[in-house]
Amino acid sequence: MEYTALIEECKEGGFVAQCAQMRNAFAQGETIEEAQENLKEVIRLLMECEQEQQEKIIVKSAHFYRAAVVL
Repeated sequence: MEYTALIEECKEGGFVAQCAQMRNAFAQGETIEEAQENLKEVIRLLMECEQEQQEKIIVKSAHFYRAAVVL
């Protein structure tokens, strides 16, 4: 899957990266490359947490399964 990284240079030095498709995905690094790599890890962790949350909210019933759908 491909995501867009918005990268901004900090006045104090280094870079901050944000994923355009995920509002809570931010990372920083001393270089652009480091900020990108750190952002990849943040995205992986957020996706992992989202998957775990989806698994927790699935409720089994006698004849059907019910799950929340997040849009």
